[in-house]
Amino acid sequence: MEEQVEKYLQYLGDVKHSSKNTIDSYRRDLKHLTEWMASVGKISYQEVNQTSLNSYVLYLEKKGLSSASISRMIAGTKSFFLYLLSRGVISGNPTEQLKPPKVEKKIPEILTVEEVNLLL
Repeated sequence: MEEQVEKYLQYLGDVKHSSKNTIDSYRRDLKHLTEWMASVGKISYQEVNQTSLNSYVLYLEKKGLSSASISRMIAGTKSFFLYLLSRGVISGNPTEQLKPPKVEKKIPEILTVEEVNLLL
Protein backbone atom coordinates (compact mmCIF):
# COMPACT_ATOMS: atom_id res chain seq x y z
CA MET A 1 0.00 0.00 0.00
CA GLU A 2 2.85 2.36 0.78
CA GLU A 3 4.11 1.96 -2.80
CA GLN A 4 0.82 3.35 -4.17
CA VAL A 5 0.99 6.32 -1.80
CA GLU A 6 4.56 7.10 -2.86
CA LYS A 7 3.63 6.89 -6.56
CA TYR A 8 0.71 9.24 -5.90
CA LEU A 9 2.91 11.73 -4.05
CA GLN A 10 5.40 11.59 -6.93
CA TYR A 11 2.51 12.27 -9.32
CA LEU A 12 1.44 15.29 -7.24
CA GLY A 13 4.92 16.76 -7.50
CA ASP A 14 5.75 15.88 -11.10
CA VAL A 15 2.39 16.27 -12.85
CA LYS A 16 0.29 18.49 -10.61
CA HIS A 17 3.24 20.63 -9.48
CA SER A 18 1.90 20.65 -5.92
CA SER A 19 3.87 22.49 -3.27
CA LYS A 20 6.09 20.68 -0.78
CA ASN A 21 3.68 21.58 2.02
CA THR A 22 0.74 20.08 0.11
CA ILE A 23 2.66 16.88 -0.57
CA ASP A 24 3.75 16.65 3.07
CA SER A 25 0.16 17.12 4.24
CA TYR A 26 -1.12 14.45 1.84
CA ARG A 27 1.66 12.10 2.96
CA ARG A 28 0.69 12.55 6.60
CA ASP A 29 -3.04 12.18 5.92
CA LEU A 30 -2.63 9.10 3.72
CA LYS A 31 -0.31 7.50 6.27
CA HIS A 32 -3.05 8.04 8.83
CA LEU A 33 -5.61 6.43 6.49
CA THR A 34 -3.33 3.47 5.79
CA GLU A 35 -2.69 2.91 9.50
CA TRP A 36 -6.44 3.00 10.18
CA MET A 37 -7.04 0.52 7.35
CA ALA A 38 -4.52 -1.89 8.86
CA SER A 39 -6.15 -1.54 12.29
CA VAL A 40 -9.52 -2.65 10.88
CA GLY A 41 -8.06 -5.47 8.78
CA LYS A 42 -8.05 -3.84 5.35
CA ILE A 43 -4.87 -4.89 3.57
CA SER A 44 -5.50 -3.31 0.17
CA TYR A 45 -7.27 -0.32 -1.32
CA GLN A 46 -9.54 -2.66 -3.28
CA GLU A 47 -11.13 -3.67 0.05
CA VAL A 48 -12.16 -0.11 0.89
CA ASN A 49 -15.81 0.74 0.29
CA GLN A 50 -18.15 3.61 1.10
CA THR A 51 -19.15 2.10 4.45
CA SER A 52 -15.55 1.70 5.60
CA LEU A 53 -14.75 5.29 4.62
CA ASN A 54 -17.77 6.53 6.58
CA SER A 55 -16.41 4.55 9.55
CA TYR A 56 -13.06 6.25 9.04
CA VAL A 57 -14.70 9.70 9.18
CA LEU A 58 -16.52 8.72 12.40
CA TYR A 59 -13.21 7.53 13.81
CA LEU A 60 -11.62 10.91 13.00
CA GLU A 61 -14.52 12.74 14.66
CA LYS A 62 -14.26 10.58 17.80
CA LYS A 63 -10.54 11.37 17.96
CA GLY A 64 -11.54 15.01 18.33
CA LEU A 65 -10.11 16.34 15.09
CA SER A 66 -11.53 19.64 13.92
CA SER A 67 -14.00 19.83 11.03
CA ALA A 68 -11.37 21.64 8.97
CA SER A 69 -8.81 18.86 9.52
CA ILE A 70 -11.32 16.15 8.68
CA SER A 71 -12.38 18.02 5.54
CA ARG A 72 -8.75 18.28 4.43
CA MET A 73 -8.21 14.56 5.08
CA ILE A 74 -11.33 13.69 3.09
CA ALA A 75 -10.20 15.88 0.19
CA GLY A 76 -6.85 14.09 0.14
CA THR A 77 -8.52 10.69 0.35
CA LYS A 78 -10.86 11.53 -2.53
CA SER A 79 -7.99 12.74 -4.68
CA PHE A 80 -5.95 9.63 -3.89
CA PHE A 81 -8.77 7.23 -4.75
CA LEU A 82 -9.44 9.08 -8.01
CA TYR A 83 -5.75 8.60 -8.79
CA LEU A 84 -6.00 4.87 -8.02
CA LEU A 85 -9.10 4.61 -10.22
CA SER A 86 -7.36 6.37 -13.13
CA ARG A 87 -4.42 3.95 -12.84
CA GLY A 88 -6.69 0.88 -12.79
CA VAL A 89 -5.66 -0.09 -9.25
CA ILE A 90 -9.31 -0.05 -8.13
CA SER A 91 -12.40 -0.70 -10.22
CA GLY A 92 -14.78 1.76 -8.55
CA ASN A 93 -14.55 4.97 -6.56
CA PRO A 94 -15.62 4.43 -2.93
CA THR A 95 -15.33 8.17 -2.20
CA GLU A 96 -18.11 9.29 -4.58
CA GLN A 97 -20.69 9.77 -1.82
CA LEU A 98 -18.22 10.79 0.91
CA LYS A 99 -19.16 14.20 2.31
CA PRO A 100 -16.91 16.30 4.52
CA PRO A 101 -18.33 17.81 7.70
CA LYS A 102 -19.39 21.42 7.56
CA VAL A 103 -16.64 23.77 8.64
CA GLU A 104 -17.82 26.46 10.99
CA LYS A 105 -17.07 29.97 9.86
CA LYS A 106 -15.97 32.27 12.62
CA ILE A 107 -17.47 35.73 12.86
CA PRO A 108 -14.72 38.34 12.63
CA GLU A 109 -14.01 40.40 15.70
CA ILE A 110 -14.75 44.08 15.32
CA LEU A 111 -13.24 47.00 17.13
CA THR A 112 -15.24 49.00 19.60
CA VAL A 113 -15.67 52.74 19.11
CA GLU A 114 -13.16 53.30 21.92
CA GLU A 115 -10.58 51.06 20.26
CA VAL A 116 -11.01 52.90 16.94
CA ASN A 117 -10.53 56.25 18.71
CA LEU A 118 -7.38 54.92 20.37
CA LEU A 119 -6.04 53.86 16.99
CA LEU A 120 -6.71 57.26 15.49
